[in-house]
Amino acid sequence: MYAHITFPVYSFQSFTYKIPKKLTNQINTGVCVKVSFRNKTTLGYVVQLSQEVSYKGKILPIDSIYLDDYCIEKELWETLIWTKNYYLAPLGQIIKLSIPTNFNKKFKSNIEKSVSITKKGISEIFNLNKMPAQKKILVFLRENYDKEIKIVDLSKINTNYSSICKILIEKKLIEFSEKQINPFKNYTSHSKVKIILNDEQKKAYTKIANKLNKKAFSPFYLKGVTGSGKTEVYLKLAVQALKKNKSVIILVPEIALTPAVFNKFFNVFGNKVGLWHSRLTNSEKGWVWQKLVKKEIKVIVGARSAIYLPISNLGLIVIDEEQESSYKQENPSPRYNARDVALVRAKLSKSTVVLTSATPSLESYYNYINNKFDLVQLKERYGGSVYPDIKLINMKLHKKDEFQFNRHISKQIINDLKNCISNNEQAILLHNRRGYANIQMCKKCEWIFECKHCSTSLKYHKVGNMMLCHHCNYKTMLSQKCLNCGCEELIILGYGTQKIEDEIIQFIPEAKIVRMDMDTSKYKGGHFHILDKFKNQDFNILLGTQMIAKGLDFENVTFVGIINADVGLFLPDFRAGEKIFQLIYQVAGRAGRRKKRGLVSIQTYNADDVFIRAASNLDLDKFYKIALKQRKELFYPPFNRVTRILFKGKNKKNILQLVNIIFNKIKLHKFNIIGPSIAPIEKLNGLWRYHLLVKIDQQKPYSFQNFFVNKLGLKFLEKSHNGVRISLDIDPITML
Repeated sequence: MYAHITFPVYSFQSFTYKIPKKLTNQINTGVCVKVSFRNKTTLGYVVQLSQEVSYKGKILPIDSIYLDDYCIEKELWETLIWTKNYYLAPLGQIIKLSIPTNFNKKFKSNIEKSVSITKKGISEIFNLNKMPAQKKILVFLRENYDKEIKIVDLSKINTNYSSICKILIEKKLIEFSEKQINPFKNYTSHSKVKIILNDEQKKAYTKIANKLNKKAFSPFYLKGVTGSGKTEVYLKLAVQALKKNKSVIILVPEIALTPAVFNKFFNVFGNKVGLWHSRLTNSEKGWVWQKLVKKEIKVIVGARSAIYLPISNLGLIVIDEEQESSYKQENPSPRYNARDVALVRAKLSKSTVVLTSATPSLESYYNYINNKFDLVQLKERYGGSVYPDIKLINMKLHKKDEFQFNRHISKQIINDLKNCISNNEQAILLHNRRGYANIQMCKKCEWIFECKHCSTSLKYHKVGNMMLCHHCNYKTMLSQKCLNCGCEELIILGYGTQKIEDEIIQFIPEAKIVRMDMDTSKYKGGHFHILDKFKNQDFNILLGTQMIAKGLDFENVTFVGIINADVGLFLPDFRAGEKIFQLIYQVAGRAGRRKKRGLVSIQTYNADDVFIRAASNLDLDKFYKIALKQRKELFYPPFNRVTRILFKGKNKKNILQLVNIIFNKIKLHKFNIIGPSIAPIEKLNGLWRYHLLVKIDQQKPYSFQNFFVNKLGLKFLEKSHNGVRISLDIDPITML
């Protein structure tokens, strides 16, 4: 018997090993084994078994089976295989999403050390009169004999406590104890939660719970207006799942949202809940990993990669705000969509899956109107709160306003903010562009300062007085003269969140404003600390990018202002209108979520745009009618599937040669092709970029993958060709 084994590298190749007789009955697909690979002992995974092989050279035997903890259960293994086949990614790379560490390194989890006095220590206290520092620590420990004393607490007794403890340990006068601690305790409030559902929520819960009690694939769409209490419904479903001894995965789109959702679940389930996202430290991941292995964690709250975690006896998956583009991994491979993977994993594990949103993606909307999902609706806001008043501010008319102190923020929004603050209420301001200004330009020759690695303008950041590329992070100081003509008359144009913050403070000095964007929340726990302070009303204005647009629930927020609703509207992307509509609709839903009625003011230079107008009227039906009609006419999703092929290299001529070869081969097989063309961002990280889009029959989802594997070969994705690399993006979310 032979086993074909893959390793955690970017390679589609598997390697053949002989199965020793003693391991014959233990080796199966998904099993982690130790083998010799390139003269080193390496961990790999069995992907296939065979009786015979064509290879005639020397075949090494498998050394042993690695820890059972690293072996992957059948339903998850089949999910990984589906990911490989659908997204055309190397299996070894996909496995790394499930086994979240370098295979041969173990995580170290958070350990808390405590200290206590021994019986010998008690009897020896008064023999230490000549050693007062040691005696003082022993007296403290004896006085707190019935309490748990952490070693660091001894710093209050003596700053040199560590050295003193070493001496006391050697004398056997004290002893240490260790225990694992929950690394996420700072995200928890420890308040008891009683889940109270209204009649509409009860009806939704009951319908889904009836299917949850059965071992069968059951896809639901929980569509609820903003503030309708969707979270409470799936929290109650999680309670039911655990009663049936099933485990739960809760996916949220933004890392910023994970602490709040985790806190809600922790207050119900305690240490049975784990948190998972890319910003966790190794010790935090280690704690979760070890608890998963011991089957002590029953609920995972996390961002997209959490869908691949090896949680046992899966019964419920929830994809909150399923329409969000952040569920799609763009780089590196595998470029998966966690929403779609969740549906596949639910089917393979015979679980209930619930997609939720106030603004379903067009694909999901199309699926539930065609009965692929069971639709459950929450049409009323929870607790009797009502929809906010919404005003659309035409900034073209604002230019003629006599109150011309500011061209970015209208008089209306300034007055709305002042009224909000004077009533001791809070406001949220959305501006989906970080930094201070968009460009630095020469007044004389109109030359714009661009990144030397990318074909994009450098953004001015006031903090540090520097120009920054938001794509490759190239930094340079703000220039004093034009690099093109030498002129020293330079101006900065455009405005980001930093500039809006300055202007709000200038015109409303009493404002206590906190900014939340990539710059302020990039540090450990940044999202949590900002939102926690805003929740505690240390600030009365929360200004931020799209990360503040959804999932936040603050009862004192009565005003939401959108500084520029047009950001992203004219991007060369067939989803641009949909994204703008969803963003406006979602952030508007943050206002007036309790008894006070909210107000939303939306600034735009395109007041007649159908998507902006539909969002300002909260008119979902009109949006779907217009958007579906456009997509159908152009054969875009949900009526067809799309694959993007991206070509990158340093030599344009070589890129175009390969583009033409691939284009002609695809054309022979009668796929509908758009392009090839220069990518909207022509140069990124020093590489020129071209792309083409392939439209694929919705009824033949694997037709392009089969063509690529059989006619082109996966080595096209594995290696560069004359310095040109190809990447495939199946069902892309962005076209940039």
